[in-house]
Amino acid sequence: MFIRIPPSNSTLKTEDSITSDSIKKAVMTPCGHIFDKDSVVKWIKLGKKRHNHFFNQCPLCNVKISEISLKPTVAVQSVVKLIEEEETKWQKKLDDSTVEAKKTTVRLISKKRKNIELKTKLSEVSATLTDTQSENTLLKDKLTRRKLSFFAKKEILENEVSELKAQLANTQLKLKHAKLKLSHRSESHSGLFRPNLSTKALFKKPRNVGIHGDAANRRSTHK
Repeated sequence: MFIRIPPSNSTLKTEDSITSDSIKKAVMTPCGHIFDKDSVVKWIKLGKKRHNHFFNQCPLCNVKISEISLKPTVAVQSVVKLIEEEETKWQKKLDDSTVEAKKTTVRLISKKRKNIELKTKLSEVSATLTDTQSENTLLKDKLTRRKLSFFAKKEILENEVSELKAQLANTQLKLKHAKLKLSHRSESHSGLFRPNLSTKALFKKPRNVGIHGDAANRRSTHK
């Protein structure tokens, strides 16, 4: 790579310089240096236009050159073509890599968004699970309190039933005693109104004396 810039004491401008950074059509000067044809021809024509010998010299060694003295170089042109093909190939690979990198970036962004959405959903599910666990804890507490209340009421009812059974047994016992007393009283009252043998004898009829009387007495006895 080289660049030829006009002397600082001249009236030439910087855009009048020549460079060999890019060679499209290679030509060789009589001194053996290689330049791009369009660039070196422009260089020479600029010297003719301005009548300045600075542009009629080789930019490297100051040997006098002209358009006629420039000769095309097939070998250099082939090398330049190969270089351009390689540059094109590598540029294509670079473009493909850039496109693939962009696609990968888009996929990564999409995955990040999905991850963010999944994290958000996971947070919501976790919050819901926490709420559900809290509700379950409250329900368990309520159930425990109800069980305790149920067992307490059950114990109270069992005590009341036991008391009622005891009262019923006591009442039945009292009823039994009352029946016994009543039966004894009824027996004692029935004994007061039972007739004695002496009383019965007073109300008996006298026997008939004689044959007829004995027969009547026998009939009454059979009866």
